[in-house]
Amino acid sequence: MNLADGSVASLPRQDELGTRVHGVHGGAVFYTRLGESFRWVPGERPEPLPVQYVQLDALSGAAVIVDGDELAVLTPGGTRLRLPPREPVQLVPGGELVHTCRYAPPTLETIEPGSGSRTAIALPEGTRTGTSVPTGPVWEDRHTALFTAEGLRAVRGFSGLVRCHLPTGALEHVPLPSSLGYRPFLVRPILDRAC
Repeated sequence: MNLADGSVASLPRQDELGTRVHGVHGGAVFYTRLGESFRWVPGERPEPLPVQYVQLDALSGAAVIVDGDELAVLTPGGTRLRLPPREPVQLVPGGELVHTCRYAPPTLETIEPGSGSRTAIALPEGTRTGTSVPTGPVWEDRHTALFTAEGLRAVRGFSGLVRCHLPTGALEHVPLPSSLGYRPFLVRPILDRAC
């Protein structure tokens, strides 16, 4: 639905289950159905893509793709930048980095596609590094990730959230009111190019 004019468009009907929408970039919807990825612009037929998309960065149009056995970032200009094999990664907003999280000890690690250059930031004990909602990370902008944290209130006198600033590695404990309950649910913002 276009919030500006109220118009509605929907993908052509699919009888098969298994369609996964990766996101919208440049007015097109990118999705995968039964192992094949497509680009669809409302009013046109879906266009098959030559590689399978895994994730799309809506800010830049960069995508994590699978091509054969290779995992790579496909830049907006069409360059393929290799990623470490068999390592679960996700795009950082802006598409210039990918990240992975470690559980023990809690760590946020960024990887530069192509070069493989890595930067690890140690997170406080109790930081939940799972990649699913509501644990995080939730990206406030292309430089700042937000994580939920259990036990910080009891262990360190802090409640609920840890903010991590990538360029500096600075960590901030974000106090939350007790009225939010034991485990707050983080909402992923819709980021724009200005972030």
